[in-house]
Amino acid sequence: MDEAGLKTDKDGNTRSPYSLRHYALQVRLRKSKGKVNIYWLAENAGTSVEQLERFYLKQMEPSKEQVWNIQSFGDR
Repeated sequence: MDEAGLKTDKDGNTRSPYSLRHYALQVRLRKSKGKVNIYWLAENAGTSVEQLERFYLKQMEPSKEQVWNIQSFGDR
């Protein structure tokens, strides 16, 4: 975590190795710009969509791409 600069979060809290799971799920969702299927992400992570929403993604603000994806029919 030291080498990757991930020892602390944006608020200065020390991360545990388990907290990298939260970080990885958030990054995967954010970098997909709203295109990742949250059901497949949950299945791949061995969790549920409810768990993702309650624990892993609760601090994450939706990106403009995520908002667009939810308000469209998938065509750009």
